Amino acid sequence: PLYNPSSGYGSYAMPAILILIIQQSLLLGIGMLAGSERERGADSYIQSLANLKGSVSRLLTGKALAYLTIYIPVSMFMLFLIPTWFNLPHTASPWIILGFIIPFLISASMLGLLLSTLFKSREQSIIVLLFTSVPLVFLSGFSWPVESFPVGFKTLSTIFPSTHGILGFLKISVMDTTFSQANSEWFTLWLMAVVFAAFCWLILSWNYLKNK
Repeated sequence: PLYNPSSGYGSYAMPAILILIIQQSLLLGIGMLAGSERERGADSYIQSLANLKGSVSRLLTGKALAYLTIYIPVSMFMLFLIPTWFNLPHTASPWIILGFIIPFLISASMLGLLLSTLFKSREQSIIVLLFTSVPLVFLSGFSWPVESFPVGFKTLSTIFPSTHGILGFLKISVMDTTFSQANSEWFTLWLMAVVFAAFCWLILSWNYLKNK
């Protein structure tokens, strides 16, 4: 009741669902692009790497910046304007949301690029990623208490940016806390971005050297 004075299901669920929609649409887009390249014969961006003379770092940076350019406006629309228009619980300023959402988008982009090395077709990416959407809602811990999770599910929930993105966004936007109280989620998202980027760099470098 403290954070949902209208006692509505929409005002309870939508702030978290919006974060998940951003992540899943980003992962689907990256997966479909990678699947399309595989169908055209480009194996995990090998052709792009060849054009860049094997610079995996340049490829990852360029793709991440492209996704940020598209998804920062989308995220601000979904996380600031939509709650405002539909009177959802919402207290964070646009600058607070922007500061929190950037590491979330980067970590989701790096996860998408990492997963895209596994997809051999567009359809495969859609099937796999759509299947994960509903489980990720529950794994995030906003609809089911994390304390009641079995150890395996609790560990699994920590490897997805949506878990930390949802919990952090609920703190800064719904619970009206200060940004510092979401520092653990914010730093975790940055750490995930670095880890996913490192794994993606290793896989793409290996693929490039193998197919060179």
